[in-house]
Amino acid sequence: MPVTENRFNVTQLAHLAGVSERTVRYYVREELIDPPSGRGRGSHFDHGHLAQLRCVRMLQDGGMSNADIRTHRQSIESLLAERGIPIEEAERNWANFSAQSAEFHKIIAGAQIAPVAELVTRIRVADGISLIVDHPVRLPSPEKLSAAVNAVRTAFALSDHQNEGREHAQQRGTGAVKT
Repeated sequence: MPVTENRFNVTQLAHLAGVSERTVRYYVREELIDPPSGRGRGSHFDHGHLAQLRCVRMLQDGGMSNADIRTHRQSIESLLAERGIPIEEAERNWANFSAQSAEFHKIIAGAQIAPVAELVTRIRVADGISLIVDHPVRLPSPEKLSAAVNAVRTAFALSDHQNEGREHAQQRGTGAVKT
């Protein structure tokens, strides 16, 4: 059944909202969204249902329980009725807003990066200068490592007496190099 301009069957609504048909039926049964308009084979959903479904998903993503969402929905409908605002108009506006909010929420949620502990080898070259080698990378021979440290010292124009107290220690850290 092709999508008409304002009517969807349960499969089409589920696809548009990014949920399963079973989820749509569950939300109707739990009174989180309105039941379809019409009866039998003529029953259908519309953009208002899509807006309700997106709203429910966003509130669930925000941590709200189904009971709280149901109460929230009833409160909003009462408030709109008191102010003379048709629910259909509010749901059309909400459909656009909820889609944008959901995208924003995904971006924000994805930006939270968990810290990672890594095993590294830190080679102190001088005060404030270290070489950091990630653990899986095998260190070169002591002669080659000494040449690398000397090359860094030369690049920073450090004298030998500034280099005393060199360390070669394995430790746990984040792998950040402080220069």
